[in-house]
Amino acid sequence: MRPIYICLAADDNYAQLASVAIASVIKSNMQAPIEFFILDSGISCKNKEILNKQVKDKGKEISFISVIDKLEKLKEIGVNSQGYYHSFAAYARFYVIDILPNYIDKLLYIDCDTCVCESLQKLFEINLRDNLLGAVIDILPNFHKKAIGFDDSDLYFNSGVLLFNVKKWKEDNMLKRIEEHMIRMRCKYSFHDQDIINIVCKGYILPIAPCYMVFLPEYSWGVKGILQLTNLSKEAYYTEIQIANAFNKPAIIHYVETVFGRPWYNSCKSRYFEKWFNAFRESPFSESFEYVERKISLRHRMLEMAYYLFPRRCFIALYKKRKDKVLLEREINAKKQ
Repeated sequence: MRPIYICLAADDNYAQLASVAIASVIKSNMQAPIEFFILDSGISCKNKEILNKQVKDKGKEISFISVIDKLEKLKEIGVNSQGYYHSFAAYARFYVIDILPNYIDKLLYIDCDTCVCESLQKLFEINLRDNLLGAVIDILPNFHKKAIGFDDSDLYFNSGVLLFNVKKWKEDNMLKRIEEHMIRMRCKYSFHDQDIINIVCKGYILPIAPCYMVFLPEYSWGVKGILQLTNLSKEAYYTEIQIANAFNKPAIIHYVETVFGRPWYNSCKSRYFEKWFNAFRESPFSESFEYVERKISLRHRMLEMAYYLFPRRCFIALYKKRKDKVLLEREINAKKQ
């Protein structure tokens, strides 16, 4: 059984979520040798001790890599912060490859808002060939691709799960290329580090099975519903059977903001809540976990009701209108910053 190398990026705000993601990896890969690399952008000594004990008690390895100085430089050149906590932690993944031990051939980066539900052995056996990365095609609307200069036929990937080809990344000096791009463009992108990865690595990202990045409820709608939502080209997306298999047997779930909220919200109604909660129970933070107080507007409650009452096509049209408005505003605001 080959070793599994996992990377997460976190600061103190995301330490608890990181511990759940870590627990999910271990729970689904108990027999495999696992080594975690935590990109530390401000984790307290106390929380590092907790995470260290969590991993070591399961017989796995963990290292913390400080990227605080690197991220401070990014702030200076004006890159956008992101997320609920206005964090810069996601940019840290750009710096990990160049400082990894030489014995690592592939590294799997996962966001803290993911949950691993299946063995990762098949994922690590993928032949990346001359590609820099393996990733899952995203479900952002087609107009976002246009906003960053992509055509309908170009593939655009989600950066929440990335399988790095470590040797190729180093050989092509990708860190330098990304830094130069960030300085030159000042990174006024609406999807920040994700846009940067897609632009700089364009043509060298291998599409991997959608089961490694499952979105809900979108995958429950099948390809037809996803294309209605996004206006993506059918030729630039997965097949119906691939999406159906991913929905029925997710290997990695990405809990993005959507109709029913996230499992760490106090009002989550996600179909996949139990999968996250099973990992959560293994987390050393389970007794002290701080749930996010999610205030649900009347409009959003009506959207939830529409999900159950409207025919699927009608609901997708309603959801698309609302989502597109939010994302278009995000595009505009990103350019203003």
